[in-house]
Amino acid sequence: MAQLSGGRQALADFACNLHTILSAVNASTSPLLAPNVIFRLDSDLNSNPFNIVVNMLNREQFDDIGTSLWNDCTDLMITRGDKPEDVLVLGKVRAIAFAVLNTAVTPDLLGNLRALDLALKAARICIVNQQCDIALNILSVAAVRLTNVQPVHLGLDLAINRNLTIRYLLLRVRLAWLQDRVDIAEHFFAKLPLAVVSNDEEWIFETCFIIGDSALARRLPEIAIIWLQRASDHFTSFSLLSGTNFPDHENWNLVIRHSLVMASVQARSPLGTVTYEIEMRYLRSCYSEHPAVVLLDLSMGYNNSTNDELLQGLKGLVDKLPLTDMNMPIIFQFARSMGHSGGSDDGMEAFRILLMHPLPREWTEKCFVAFLLLLSRSEYSDLKRISILRDVIDALEKRGYPSISATPAHATLICIWKMTGEALLKKDYWTAKLWLEMCTNPKIFQYCSMETQIAIQKKLVACYLQTGETTAARRLIDRGLFQSQVDCERMYLSYKLLLLEGKDGRSMDSSWNFH
Repeated sequence: MAQLSGGRQALADFACNLHTILSAVNASTSPLLAPNVIFRLDSDLNSNPFNIVVNMLNREQFDDIGTSLWNDCTDLMITRGDKPEDVLVLGKVRAIAFAVLNTAVTPDLLGNLRALDLALKAARICIVNQQCDIALNILSVAAVRLTNVQPVHLGLDLAINRNLTIRYLLLRVRLAWLQDRVDIAEHFFAKLPLAVVSNDEEWIFETCFIIGDSALARRLPEIAIIWLQRASDHFTSFSLLSGTNFPDHENWNLVIRHSLVMASVQARSPLGTVTYEIEMRYLRSCYSEHPAVVLLDLSMGYNNSTNDELLQGLKGLVDKLPLTDMNMPIIFQFARSMGHSGGSDDGMEAFRILLMHPLPREWTEKCFVAFLLLLSRSEYSDLKRISILRDVIDALEKRGYPSISATPAHATLICIWKMTGEALLKKDYWTAKLWLEMCTNPKIFQYCSMETQIAIQKKLVACYLQTGETTAARRLIDRGLFQSQVDCERMYLSYKLLLLEGKDGRSMDSSWNFH
């Protein structure tokens, strides 16, 4: 819907203001935009500012403003693209930039082509961000622009026409999928022209894989098989057109076929069975040593493996394979599945095996948290569990792994606190003390919150008093983290310790002199 001239100028003025703000952004700027600016941004986008009325009077001014703001978004995505909240904001700002540029293009073939290309880029970003309403409005403009460039008499190159049509229809497919409209996704997919160049096939196979992978994650295996099979078919065409020397050819081939196998396993249908047999035969032939295939065979009971054999298979794999960010997602998933199929002890052992090997930092923390969670559910005795945990922590520290970050540290301490609580319920103060010492001695937990560390030390002092270890209790009270605290719990513990040391309550006052 066309806006009045004043509305277009107001939008351009706002875009100019956004450019001024974003030009001054630095590494410490937080948030990226103030709340009142975000409110204005959302209000403008909700009013659907994407018209196709050309502003001839100040077209160059609008073009400069829109281009500057578009480039701001591109630059900031490089420096702040790791912040999800900023990515969403920049997606909206880029939509505003497109709205301004869309009114600044010339009313001819080249102008329509430029606006269409920008629309497809802006819509794709919004779809990736799941900003569906904005994407739909932009694609509505793209549809008009696409119609404007297609008449034969305009002389648009057929390859360019085909590429733009394919890009537009694939974005419609992805948007329909996000809106849970599989029927509409199928409708637009059926309209795709035959791809004859590698770039077009690449767009198609990537889109099919995205939808198939999403369906697999949402446990819609029948739909996943359809889209993943399409991804496989178009990937084959892409490979034939481009040759197999493009980057990540082997990775893409493996990922698509592996996903097809996983969807087939979930489907439990005749189609799934046939697809599984075909794809697994191919994977065993071409990727027999790859961890994804080895673990898949293990998890599916290939050669009737027992749980012990599965664990031995995992150990044999990681003994000879460097663990990286590329292969850890599959290996982590396998270890976690051991906890589901074999019970807590098998899952715990799987993660113990992984933690005995060098891992990327993020995966070390994930595996350690998963290991502690399963350890807390184990049927092993407390002494055996403590020994297992001690061995894992020693292995991490020997590899120079000093500590885990605050959030996973807190999560692991919750697990240890649970096991401590179970011992205290049985009045087994000796075991409770051993669990608590696991939290206080290793450096690995040093980034846990101070409040949590103080609470653990107080509970440990109470256990020392119950087990008669007055020297250890005195050391913690006098030199521990809560030595400077003057509260009822510390006073009670100090008084009880004095009595155990053979002193009376009158010595209490002198024990506070160093404060």
